Amino acid sequence: MMHSNSKEREYFILSVHHCSREKNFIEFFRSNNSGYALRLHAAGRYTAQQVMERPNYYNDGNCNIAVPCDVIESLSSPAPDGYFDDNGGVVVLNNSKNWRKAIKNAVAKPKYEPKPEYPRVRRSKEQSND
Repeated sequence: MMHSNSKEREYFILSVHHCSREKNFIEFFRSNNSGYALRLHAAGRYTAQQVMERPNYYNDGNCNIAVPCDVIESLSSPAPDGYFDDNGGVVVLNNSKNWRKAIKNAVAKPKYEPKPEYPRVRRSKEQSND
């Protein structure tokens, strides 16, 4: 019997639904679906099995997408001092570049096309007439 020393790939769950133009950072699920985190050290890590058991929840595209932790970690930058109750940790900026890479690397093609909002996105004519 062969034993594998490689660790199973883990995924962060990114909240598409909670991203808006006013938010500076992408929000992530905490462990056990218990709220949201902005800094990666507080974000939950989910296995592929957990994600694929509930793809319409974790990777539907409309509300959430599951992206490998290593991909998200490559997009991270230091959290600004004074922004949180304590300093330190890393965040992922809520911008077009980071969302494009995250969506491209989702665990599977989501049921719906993810349409996150981020700062400096032009509003459609429909939205500007509200």
